[in-house]
Amino acid sequence: MADTDRVLTLNQDTGELTPASKSGVVSAAQSEALSIRARATPEYFLGDSRWDSGRYTDEAIRQILADGSKGQGVAVVTIRPGSSPQPIVWSNTVDVYRVGLHLIGLGVGNPSDYGIYGGKGTTIRWAGPAGVPMLRIRDSRNVHISDIHFQGSATNPPSAAINLNYVSGDSQGTNSYFTIERCLFGYLPWLPTGAAGWQMDYGILVDGVNLNNDQFYVKDCQFSRTTIAGVKLANSQSIQGSFENCTFDGNYVGKGIDTAASVTLYNPQFGQCTTDLEIAAGARVTDVAHHSENSARIATLTGNGARLTMHGGYVALKSDVSTYAFDVTSLGGYTGLVMSGTAFYQSSTGTRPKIRVRGSSSVVTPGELSIVGVTGLEPGDFDIIGGTGTTRKMRIFLQAGEMSVNRLVTGTSAEVVTVPTMTV
Repeated sequence: MADTDRVLTLNQDTGELTPASKSGVVSAAQSEALSIRARATPEYFLGDSRWDSGRYTDEAIRQILADGSKGQGVAVVTIRPGSSPQPIVWSNTVDVYRVGLHLIGLGVGNPSDYGIYGGKGTTIRWAGPAGVPMLRIRDSRNVHISDIHFQGSATNPPSAAINLNYVSGDSQGTNSYFTIERCLFGYLPWLPTGAAGWQMDYGILVDGVNLNNDQFYVKDCQFSRTTIAGVKLANSQSIQGSFENCTFDGNYVGKGIDTAASVTLYNPQFGQCTTDLEIAAGARVTDVAHHSENSARIATLTGNGARLTMHGGYVALKSDVSTYAFDVTSLGGYTGLVMSGTAFYQSSTGTRPKIRVRGSSSVVTPGELSIVGVTGLEPGDFDIIGGTGTTRKMRIFLQAGEMSVNRLVTGTSAEVVTVPTMTV
């Protein structure tokens, strides 16, 4: 095929694409246009001067989205950086509405403006107002985002890098089936000297009306020094989601995951978080191979129905930072802290963080504290008190080392539950 046959001219009336060799001279406007009608899955290259003048801006993204959705209810658009990658500067929120967007970078690494050590990593850099998201997704489905560093701002931090937002009336895509892979949210050691910072409130924020916004998959991502939390799942209906092989660095300022929704974690890595997991009433978190080092707290469970089931993993607690490693404020209404096979490593100096449990006083259905086959805990590490009131019930089963407690706490007055001293 001749080179000219590779250039297609668009007939604006019919939508037909014709090889340039058969149609004469191709104008710049024609060569930049590509009709969604001619290709079911168009592919755009951000920074390709053939169509967007190499702008690398939020305007270019919006132009791609607008072009990609012409004539289709839900069009799939792939965006990739061009052959000369550079930081992509966004000055306004990019809204993705009813589009199956594939936003794919070249990978996380040095941005090209890092002096003589500039690289070809893909960076989306925030230069917009504070308190709004960089990328807001509504009523979309099958969104895929990968291989990008989302960089915030010290002076005007965005509310989130990626915001899954559900609004009343959204009923087509319902923000389901989205995937985020190999992305970095926040701090990168090799930011350019003149960079405006990395700060953002959340890496991923899932919020809006408490419907749908669910069925998501986040894999191999790093949440680095986000100010409030790496991930915030604000509503109980943002369910059927999972995080696999993700790391959370709180820098002693932010939390790891703050969730009101049930979610599954596979091999999560936490470091220096104020709290690894903040779990609200009704949220059920399954946590496989939790690893944590130097966080102030592993988990807080607040309100009836919050539940954490942790299998395996290890936690190295920073005993001079927090009083409680686990803090369960209301163990009732099927609230549960369940651990099996987890290894605890605690400092030999300072006060050992405790597992603090308080029974519920308002529900008749029992909560459950079950700790089986763990290592590194001692009887003094537990602070368990049943609630007051005629309806309270609390099941306790501890079997770790020589410790063994198996009982149902009932009654009308608060009761301290003792854990027997281990025998030698």
